[in-house]
Amino acid sequence: MVSAPNNGASASGTGQLSALTAGTKETSSHLRLAVVVKKFMATGGAERYAMETTRRLCSRGHQVALVARQWDTTAAADGLSLHRLPDYERLPSVLNSWLFARDAARLLATLPIDAVISHERGFRQDIAVVHTFPYHRGLARYPGIRKIDQLYLSPRSWLHLHLEAQQMSSGQLAPVSETIRDDLARYYHRTRNVTVVNPGVDPDYFSPGSIDGFRGSARQAITVSPGETVILFVGNEFRRKGLDDLIAALGAAQHLVVVGKGERWPRYRRLVRRLGVAGQVHFMGLADDVRPWYAAADILVLPSLAEAFGMCVLEAMACGLPVVVRNHAGAAALVKKETNGFVFHRADELKPLLARLADRHLRQRLGNEARRTAQACTWDKAAERLEALSRQVAVELKRSHGTQA
Repeated sequence: MVSAPNNGASASGTGQLSALTAGTKETSSHLRLAVVVKKFMATGGAERYAMETTRRLCSRGHQVALVARQWDTTAAADGLSLHRLPDYERLPSVLNSWLFARDAARLLATLPIDAVISHERGFRQDIAVVHTFPYHRGLARYPGIRKIDQLYLSPRSWLHLHLEAQQMSSGQLAPVSETIRDDLARYYHRTRNVTVVNPGVDPDYFSPGSIDGFRGSARQAITVSPGETVILFVGNEFRRKGLDDLIAALGAAQHLVVVGKGERWPRYRRLVRRLGVAGQVHFMGLADDVRPWYAAADILVLPSLAEAFGMCVLEAMACGLPVVVRNHAGAAALVKKETNGFVFHRADELKPLLARLADRHLRQRLGNEARRTAQACTWDKAAERLEALSRQVAVELKRSHGTQA
C-alpha cells in the first residue's frame, strides 16, 4: 500500500533520518518491499544505486519485489522476485516513461507490500529516491516567451511535469544529495519528509590495496614519466561535466586521462590540438573496470556544470585520491578544503589548484583523509537509511489501518 503524501514544512536532511531511525529501531521484523527502476543493472548512476541498495536490503532479510523492464541476471539475490514490465522503446522517451509509470502502478496495486521505493518518476510510491534535478530547473533557463511555450504549449513538458508532480507528492522524498534537496525546496517547496540518502561506495573493491597492482602498467600505457602528474576525468556528456574547462586548465608536466564516452568527439580533438595539449590528453573511451585508471591517477577532477552527485568522486576517494570538484556537483558536500580535496566555483580557479597538487606530499595527505571520508559513505549505510524510511512508512500504514478499523 502507498501512504498519503505529506507536504507541510519542518526540518529535513540527515538529522531527520537519525530521529526516524531511533523511532523505528524497535521494529526488527522483515519487510515486504517493492523497488521500481527501469533498468536493474550497473549502467548508470541511478541504476547502480538501485542495484546496490536493493541487494543489501535483500541481504538484511527483506522480501523485495523488483519492478523493472530490464535487469542483470547476475544481480539476483535471495528474497528478490522479478516482475518484468513491457518496454515501449520505439516511443518518445517521455511517453515511454509515462507508460512505465502507469504499468508499474497497476502492478503494484496487486502486490502485498509494506512500502514502495521508486527510483523513477511514477504514480505510486511511498519513498521516491530523487536522482535528477527538477524539470522546473531546466525550464527556468528559458527566456519569457520560450518558457511560456514550454510550460503551456508543449505536450512533452506537460508529461514531464505531470510525472514530476506525482513524484513530489510521495510521502517520503530521498534526494541523493543536498544539491537536489535544495532544488526540491526551491521549486516545489518540499521540506517535510525529505531525507538525503547519498550514494555509497564499496571501500573494499575501491581501495588503495585493490588498485596498487595496476599503477605501473596503466601509466606505461599512456607514456607518463615518473615526475609527471596524472589527472583523471570520469564521465560521459563531456560538455555538461565541464571537460572543456579541465582541458584548458592543464599545465606543463600534467597528463589528463579521460574515461567515458562523450558527445562531439571531433570538437574535443580539435580543442586539444588548438590548445597545444594533444600529447597530454588521453581519451580512453568506456572502461568495464575503471580501477586501473584510478591507479594511474594522482588526482580526480569533476568540473561538472550540473551534477546530481558524482559517484566517481566517492570511488576515487575510496582509492586514496585527492579530489577537485566544482561546487555544482552534489558530491562537493563531501569535500573539505585542504583536508580531502578542493571545491572550486569558477573555471579560472582550477589551474592554480592543479598546480598546487603537483606537491606529492600534499596529495598523499589529502588522499589519506579522502579514504577515511569514503569509508564512512558505504552502500550499506545507504541501504540502512532506505530501510529506516521503509520501516517508518510501514508503521504509519499500520497505524492508519488501525484508525480506519
